[in-house]
Amino acid sequence: MTSLQNLDTKQQFYEWMLAEGSLAEKSCKSYCGAISTISRWAEEEDVLTGSIYDVVDLSTYIEVKELASGTNEFVVRNVRSRKMFSCALDWYERFLRQNSVLTKIVQEKEVVLTTSSLALRGSRVGQGVFRRQLNEYWENKCSVTGYLDAADESILIGSHIKPWAERSNNERLDPFNGLLLTPNLDKLFDKGYVSFAGDGSIMISGSLESPGVLGVRSDMAISRLKLDGRHRAYLDYHRTELFKG
Repeated sequence: MTSLQNLDTKQQFYEWMLAEGSLAEKSCKSYCGAISTISRWAEEEDVLTGSIYDVVDLSTYIEVKELASGTNEFVVRNVRSRKMFSCALDWYERFLRQNSVLTKIVQEKEVVLTTSSLALRGSRVGQGVFRRQLNEYWENKCSVTGYLDAADESILIGSHIKPWAERSNNERLDPFNGLLLTPNLDKLFDKGYVSFAGDGSIMISGSLESPGVLGVRSDMAISRLKLDGRHRAYLDYHRTELFKG
């Protein structure tokens, strides 16, 4: 699977939306910017290398769209923006469907989508298999607070315990290498400001100022009913390698 680069695609996308006639100029600019932003999120989570604007082949784009819309940032920000980002992806798909001739002029351009990203696309958080496994295991509830994530909210984030870059393929697919967390806990866990003991009790870094302001309490813990021995090796790694104790 490949993606093909065309440096003029963003401008062509913008002009096509304007000519299509149903969008205000402000909306066209917003959607163009959204595609760039979604590309950045996907790169930061190692889902893609390069920009979505590099993808001008429709069949490839369908794969890329699934990858990009499954990142943590996309899931959270899309809800906050009232699905503006998913709308931008839909408009880009319409653009490609109506302008498939673009692919003919970029046949020899650089391949920028990594093979490993495509091979493992189902394991990515958000809409992938990994996130669905977490939802099922934790019953759509935060692993710590018990907050229930309604289907139309997608507030909770699928947080990997052992980071993506440090794992084998099997570990990337292992649901016991993940927690469902509220955005504040996910960010603190990802940055190593909180971790969890073997019994699930929260550990708060001494370098974290005013944890209470961030909604973090010393009596928090991973649900004892759901904590499994198979989580332990991953939590041990997090405490040893990532926690800023």
